[in-house]
Amino acid sequence: MSHPVDLQTVHLEYSSLAAVVKKKVRTFEAVLAAAGEDENAISDTQYNAMLSDVFELLDRGQILRYQLVNLYTTSKDPAFLNNYGKTVDGLNMMTERLMHFLDDLNARCPSKINIS
Repeated sequence: MSHPVDLQTVHLEYSSLAAVVKKKVRTFEAVLAAAGEDENAISDTQYNAMLSDVFELLDRGQILRYQLVNLYTTSKDPAFLNNYGKTVDGLNMMTERLMHFLDDLNARCPSKINIS
């Protein structure tokens, strides 16, 4: 059962998510840069931790997107309604950035991909 979410809560979560995505992706990119072309320079533990973080952030983004859509359908706040598109665009950019990193990670570490 979902709990009602207000505009302030969504705004705080969006700001928090944006900051975390930015920080995490920079950290992830630094790990890839340090590893260079050596797939073994990234341990299985590091690889799995990065995957876990990416999927957690993608999940947070999806939950936030769901909350935004619900608010959009019920909100009468003109400021929110006017900024809805920008907020969704921001979420899309975060998702793209995470997916781009995921592509880079898997391209760099093909033997670590475990599809089961």
